[in-house]
Parts: sequence; C-alpha cells; structure tokens
Amino acid sequence: MVVTALCAFGQSGEVAREQDADAVFRFKFIGTNDMFLGDYRDNALQLKELINAVKQNKNAIKQGARINLRGYSSALSSLEENRRSARIRSNRVKSALIVHA
Repeated sequence: MVVTALCAFGQSGEVAREQDADAVFRFKFIGTNDMFLGDYRDNALQLKELINAVKQNKNAIKQGARINLRGYSSALSSLEENRRSARIRSNRVKSALIVHA
C-alpha cells in the first residue's frame, strides 16, 4: 500500500537501502485501489517536497543522480498480483512527478 521514493542526489546508480538515500518520500494508496490520490493522507505534502527536492538537485540529476521508486503491496491474494500492483503504483507516482515537476 506504499510507494517509496529514494533519492540519491550525490551519486549515480541505484540506492539499495533507505539509510543510504539523501531523502525518502512515502506515498500511500487505499487498499486495493491503484489510483494515486494526491489528497489522500499526506500524499500532497510528500509530492510537493519531492518536487522541491528534484528542482533543488536538477543539475545532479542531469549528471546521473537517481530517484528510485519502489512500490509495495500486500493487500492482494497472490504474490504476482501484489507485484503488479506495486509496479502500477510506482508508475502512478512517477507520472505525478513528471506532470508536476
């Protein structure tokens, strides 16, 4: 039910653990609903802070710094359904970031 954005603005490559990230943002989803709702819980604030972080680190991102989106879902009946849902949710947050940043 969560998508986590791990930002490593000082390095290129993938961030493996939250404690290695420069910033962590969490986005929440409602149960089995894969729609990204900006007004659900603190999603609007998290998105605003992520956009600000991207803007502040635009040069680092152009030079290879990464934003890794990781989806998580456990509300569905099978592992494959949960993986599919997590992938969709990550893409929904990515789309919101692209549209608003």
